[in-house]
Amino acid sequence: MSAPDRDPFALARADAELIEAEREFRDIERQFAALLDAGVKADEVLNPVLKRRTVAMDRIALMAPASIVGCAIKLRTLRHPDVGMAGGESEHDLPSLHQILAALERESADATRGNAH
Repeated sequence: MSAPDRDPFALARADAELIEAEREFRDIERQFAALLDAGVKADEVLNPVLKRRTVAMDRIALMAPASIVGCAIKLRTLRHPDVGMAGGESEHDLPSLHQILAALERESADATRGNAH
């Protein structure tokens, strides 16, 4: 019996760092939106928030997913309208897609062998 069979939260823990990075990214997004809603336009206020958002985005982009949970996080980030693929090409886009595909292939190979998580 594999660890995920004994522990249904094992996959989420495997991607705990990605989950935390996405949580941080969303918090930064909310902060940025609140500043814009408040009419803040000063670069000295907005730029540090945008820099933190970029750092969080890069953290997500560079981490390989361990499960479907991590794949979903990476795909949500890639589809983000401002910083994802639609926002312009990033050096991390293609490696992220390769990481996602590798994780999905591992999952499907496990399922084929009867070891589905």
